[in-house]
Amino acid sequence: MSNRSNIIKINVLLMVTFIITTVVLGIIVKGVAGNLSANDVYNLQARTQPFELSPERGRFAIVQSLFEYRRLDFPKEVARYVIPDLAYRDGKFVTLFPPGVSFISSPLYYLGKQFNYSQYFSFLTVSIFAIINVFLIFKIVALLTSNKYAGILAGLIFLFSTTALPYAITLYQHHFTTFFILLSLFLFLKKKSITSLLLSYFKFIDIKVGKKIIVKLSYSIFVAFLAFVVGIIPNLAFSKYVYGNMFQLAGTVRGVKNVQVLEPDIEAARSNSEQAVDSNKSLSNFFQMSNVANGFQVLIASSERGFVFYAPVMLLSIFVIFVFSKSSDDNKKTIRLVFVVQLLILILYLMWGDPWGGWAFGPRYLIPLFSCNSILLGVVLNKYGKNLLMLALFSVLFIYGLAVNTAGALTTNALAPSKEVESASLPKVQYMFNFQMISDNHSSSFVYNNLLNQYFDLKTFFFLIISVVSVLYLINLILLYRSEYEN
Repeated sequence: MSNRSNIIKINVLLMVTFIITTVVLGIIVKGVAGNLSANDVYNLQARTQPFELSPERGRFAIVQSLFEYRRLDFPKEVARYVIPDLAYRDGKFVTLFPPGVSFISSPLYYLGKQFNYSQYFSFLTVSIFAIINVFLIFKIVALLTSNKYAGILAGLIFLFSTTALPYAITLYQHHFTTFFILLSLFLFLKKKSITSLLLSYFKFIDIKVGKKIIVKLSYSIFVAFLAFVVGIIPNLAFSKYVYGNMFQLAGTVRGVKNVQVLEPDIEAARSNSEQAVDSNKSLSNFFQMSNVANGFQVLIASSERGFVFYAPVMLLSIFVIFVFSKSSDDNKKTIRLVFVVQLLILILYLMWGDPWGGWAFGPRYLIPLFSCNSILLGVVLNKYGKNLLMLALFSVLFIYGLAVNTAGALTTNALAPSKEVESASLPKVQYMFNFQMISDNHSSSFVYNNLLNQYFDLKTFFFLIISVVSVLYLINLILLYRSEYEN
């Protein structure tokens, strides 16, 4: 096959992969029809409903208050559904969440509002970033190995065979965090301007000081400036307006607990706020070395949150050890960096006081780590792409993770941690509860509940998604095996 034909084939495959990925995510995004009122949100907190957990409600509340009430603090009807992640500051009900996710999802909220689907569109924002993350993993692996099939497979593994999937269809922060980590790794690999990224690269700046001086900005300066403008400044402005102090961290504000916020006496809320929550909150109190042992057990090995139960394909990155010694110096540098980033993420959340992530599906905090680990899996696939035993092992673990995480995505993320009494009603391996919900035909999917449920039951829909993604994965795997890349 000519080189031109091979390029066309890869580009077509890449396009088909991303189209199918986009469609799959689009049809499983959580949601309901309509432009929701605050009262609607309050009544959509049951399992399989889009606001089943407080992080979704807290982030959506900022968007809803901004567009419907023209304010960043909460009117009482919005504050009612934000509890328990609600604070009271200077006579205002305010959020305990940073506003970044809410700000990023605001444009699609506004767009969706024009079509009477504001909630669905705002949640779709996260899916878009999840797809971008798949593309970045593909690009990074392709740069490392020159093997685009391995890059596509690495992206598919990340999105469909880890907890990245159930958190790609709801309003959580993990895919945004992952995006900035992957973008940084990609820029590190490029080692040059980011013109190819179409990110408004400044070729030069004209500074007239007696004469015209041309200054070329490196990508690192540009990214730092972009992060400051896009990320830090809006957050500082938000903190100044909402908390009265631009350096106040959202999680360190006094919370309102167990208060009837619709009562006429708002001072009761203030009083309850001051009495219910310790005022000595600080960032350092969130991370403690004494939490590491428990964090390790919960995030690594436990059946309720351990990644060996939810994303066991990640274990195969251990084989990168055998690739490392034969890698080029540049690739060794990148592999080391990816490993260090993973280690930092892991240590950070091992020290976190709540490694369970509250009520959650699997190890949601490890999603950025899974993205980095998927890069290493791409390197391993490039090396062992003609080893049938290794490919079979990858496939079995991929399909297992795909089934588990699709079950979570189609049903609920609201699984109580073992430290809470509600967990007593759950199976020992918690994701079995999600499979039971599929059997009972309880889904969170907007498209399924509003369109597809009249054609087939949820179990059929589940197997249809599994089949489509598995076929897509196997096509790429076969092409990897038959490719002319050096392995």
